[in-house]
Amino acid sequence: PWWAVASAVLAPVALTAGWVVAGTVQPPEYSAVRQSLSALAGHGGAERWIMTTSLFVLGACHVITALGLSALRPSARLVLGGAGISGIALAALPQPANGSATSHVVSVVIGSILIATFPAFVGSRSRPQSFALSVRGSAIATAVFVALTVAFLISAQGGQYFGLVERVGLTPETIWPLVVVLALRRSARQDAGT
Repeated sequence: PWWAVASAVLAPVALTAGWVVAGTVQPPEYSAVRQSLSALAGHGGAERWIMTTSLFVLGACHVITALGLSALRPSARLVLGGAGISGIALAALPQPANGSATSHVVSVVIGSILIATFPAFVGSRSRPQSFALSVRGSAIATAVFVALTVAFLISAQGGQYFGLVERVGLTPETIWPLVVVLALRRSARQDAGT
């Protein structure tokens, strides 16, 4: 449905706009290369409502998109919806000004794993005309996303490029639901035309 397309488009836009806008209002010592998005939404971030809203919108969009993907297996929809709920939890459970909060870290890890493995649940042999929906395409996307997630989790242990690794990994992962939605729409049109 159109609303699933709209939510799939809005998710990466909201995330990127959030980190760009929130980054512009931080003090000069803030570094998008070194610091995570959680720092922008955490209690130590300036105008933290910007990134908090962005994370909430991202999570809500993933949930809405999952609801609209009725052509996928229920497991794929549950994984994407779970990633969305994790995003909402991230917005609701900010990092403290200093240190970290276990509930926030758990939400990050669960959300990262779910969004990285979402493509694995999408792949189907019944849709060979679309690479994004195929078993092979889904396996490749999953392998790339899992590698990006592992790099993110490793860099979270004190890497000087933590913020950059996080942004590089999140961008394709938040775009992938849109790729799936568009591939499903194209597949439906092709099926209707035959």
